[in-house]
Amino acid sequence: MRIRILCLRAAPARVSALLATLAALAASPLASAETTHVVGPGHTLAKISRRYHVSIEALREANNLVPGQKLKPGTRIVIPDDDTPTRSPARTTRQNGASRDEELDSRRDDKTARAAGARGAESYVKRPRNPGSITLVRGSEHWSGKARARGGHLAPGASDAFRRMLRDENSGGSRAIDPRLITLVAQVSDHFGGREIDIVSGYRPHTEGQHTAHSNHNIGRAIDFVVRGVPNEVVRDYCHTLRDVGVGYYPNSSFVHLDVRSASAFWVDESGPGEAPRYTSVTSGSTPAVEALGSKRGGSAKSKTEPQQAAGESGP
Repeated sequence: MRIRILCLRAAPARVSALLATLAALAASPLASAETTHVVGPGHTLAKISRRYHVSIEALREANNLVPGQKLKPGTRIVIPDDDTPTRSPARTTRQNGASRDEELDSRRDDKTARAAGARGAESYVKRPRNPGSITLVRGSEHWSGKARARGGHLAPGASDAFRRMLRDENSGGSRAIDPRLITLVAQVSDHFGGREIDIVSGYRPHTEGQHTAHSNHNIGRAIDFVVRGVPNEVVRDYCHTLRDVGVGYYPNSSFVHLDVRSASAFWVDESGPGEAPRYTSVTSGSTPAVEALGSKRGGSAKSKTEPQQAAGESGP
């Protein structure tokens, strides 16, 4: 009988604890958020915050991230509805010098994005200090060197560097990158004053289920990239002036696609990271043969595959 009394007295405490737990879960960002974002290669908190119109601090608070923490492709980021995070000393304290640099980069990116609408494309065009030289960035890996020699020829060592930097991120496999693509990427960098090139995707081995049966990514003739500090729209428009290229624009993603081919083709894909392509515009110097859009390429949420230029010719 005494045991029963103790149990009855303990019941209200357990109920109170259960109610407190449920209340905490209901108030948590994971329970209240309705939107998530799948991180792709090259995605940063700064880019995600601009896309969803929330602050970097709110994203960190909702996902228990600390300044300087790297985002891994495939990770789901909760997009909070409330953009007023509660800051804690642990989250606002910089962990090391690298995280401080990342925060400064994010602030510069934000300023660039805000000014993009008011500034013309001409404001991003600058004379490079070292024409033909380029800096490639892939995560924490950097390579700087001469890519294009006088007369537009490929500089010694550039082929090996591009092969390494544009390797497949999943398998680590690589292949020779088309020399003309290398010189064009260097030309893009020169046009914008020698700015760094962030690599989102380069060589990708053929996989079952990829949208284009013969992708230019599969044969080392395509790159998805970002020119640091330059809006993708400005980069896209300049790439449109190059000869015999494929240029893909993804307004809801974070990169521009460039490939080399026998006749130019341009397209717009409105899909976001991890979504099936939604082509809204395809133009070409010759009639493009756009393949039927099959199932999503297995396991990839980073780059889209693009329309083929002509039957029998490799796509992007």
